[in-house]
Amino acid sequence: MTTQLETKYKVQSLERGLSILRALRVSNAPVRNQDLVNRTGLPKATVSRLLNTLTALECVRRIDQGSYVLDHASGRSGRAMIGSLRLQQYRKLFVGAPGPVYLEAVAGGQRVPVYRWSGSCGPLSNGCIAAIGPAEHRGADGGDYWDADTATWWSWMTFHLGGVGAFVLTVQVPQRTAPASEQLDGAHALLERAIAAMTLGEMQ
Repeated sequence: MTTQLETKYKVQSLERGLSILRALRVSNAPVRNQDLVNRTGLPKATVSRLLNTLTALECVRRIDQGSYVLDHASGRSGRAMIGSLRLQQYRKLFVGAPGPVYLEAVAGGQRVPVYRWSGSCGPLSNGCIAAIGPAEHRGADGGDYWDADTATWWSWMTFHLGGVGAFVLTVQVPQRTAPASEQLDGAHALLERAIAAMTLGEMQ
């Protein structure tokens, strides 16, 4: 229940602006103005004014015919939030993994490289996305893909961290032949253990 004191110190415009950002953050695709109206319950004129302000502040970006995604200013706060996850603590989970393991954040319908656990761990930039594997072959929820041309296969799973958003965890394995079923089972078990640990915020 909201107390009178809590209501007294609320800044309604800020609260409404944050509701727009939250609606965009949980979406895996660009969101239209009317969809934001439906998701936030705010009047259309209010949503339009907030979007204009957030666009000017580079917190959101307008694309195509009136759809919106989060922009880089919002991404800076997102990176700070991701930094608070202390991803380096999960390195032990991937000792003995058959290849490097990548973490991507899902934002605006795109996958943004965040972190890599391998011989050298650390944050990733957008320039690393090609190394993670072709996104068009990696479905929304999870699966496996073998590319004979590059002699590489990938296994990946999508999961959500409360209050942060959607992520994709991918293991990449260089191999000249298609993976055997026991290899896929091992990769899936590795990803499931890691996701369980991250979701619970526990260091294994």
